[in-house]
Amino acid sequence: MKQPLIAAIESGRRQPSDAARAALDQALAIRPSTALAARREQVRELFARAGLPQPRVFGSVARGDDDPSSDLDLIVDFTDRHDIVDLLTLEHDLEELLTVGVDVVDGRADGRVTEHARAEAVGL
Repeated sequence: MKQPLIAAIESGRRQPSDAARAALDQALAIRPSTALAARREQVRELFARAGLPQPRVFGSVARGDDDPSSDLDLIVDFTDRHDIVDLLTLEHDLEELLTVGVDVVDGRADGRVTEHARAEAVGL
């Protein structure tokens, strides 16, 4: 894609075609592991401010096989003073910071997904 077309799209003089939008999305995509590496301390600070120490990473980022279409999977042990609003707020804040999709799992939850997440989780 040529720079004048990008400039026209950025300025609002032109709307991108579906093909141009797809090309821009692909060029701007980032692997979650790259986003996390660049902002790891800020991610830790978000968890600390929420009163949630020791977040862990699981899924494709933990295995080292993430790609730009992957999300970032995190597990942390919530306390009794945390609720679903805290979880959703944390996910939102992390997505804003990292510009990738983020799923946060409560490590206290029961089920196979949580068991699997705990088993493969690595420290942040």
